[in-house]
Amino acid sequence: ASETPVEQKKTPAAASAPKAKAPEYDLAKASPARLGRAQNVFEAFLSDQSGGVTLQELQAFGSLFGLKWTIASICGTFSLPTDTDPNKRLKYLVSVPVILKFVLMETEKVNDKVFDYACDALESVAALSAHRKRSMLEIFTILDMDKAGSVSRKELEAVTSCAMEALYNRYDTDGDGEFTLGEFLGFMQRLTNGYDDRKFDFMVKMFTKKANALATK
Repeated sequence: ASETPVEQKKTPAAASAPKAKAPEYDLAKASPARLGRAQNVFEAFLSDQSGGVTLQELQAFGSLFGLKWTIASICGTFSLPTDTDPNKRLKYLVSVPVILKFVLMETEKVNDKVFDYACDALESVAALSAHRKRSMLEIFTILDMDKAGSVSRKELEAVTSCAMEALYNRYDTDGDGEFTLGEFLGFMQRLTNGYDDRKFDFMVKMFTKKANALATK
């Protein structure tokens, strides 16, 4: 008797990841100094060496330049789904030139003093370990209840239980009483400078507990 052929099961093709849309911007328009520094800072700012970046990291990158990027606006620029997880590493944004086009286009009207200040602050934040950046981002995410990309000074004071006028004023760069993600990261980096990992993790545990309590009020 002839053998009955075994039917091969067909596996559905894997859904392709969404692709980032490159902004229409000529990198040659940027000065060599800006282009070089932005590229160096951006690469240093990544949490790992994968070449990917999270939406939240990109938001922080922009906020230090005084740009009010939101997760929604970044998704719109890159034609990404609006429900993209802001903490998920976007492997499809691997192309640094795509990100640089976006950043340099958006900062074209930012003066050199602000641009250099932002790069200095980003280099400071970039020096943090991936664990510390991730912990700080988690606290910010809890406090940013309306997802507007900022937390109030009042909320920050309640979480840190600190009354440090000079430190708050230094990192609330535009004096509006709101801390963007970039300002928040700069503040937290300065606040925890010199902490060993044990002290840092204890602080994060306390801050997270207080942030959750505020968020559930």
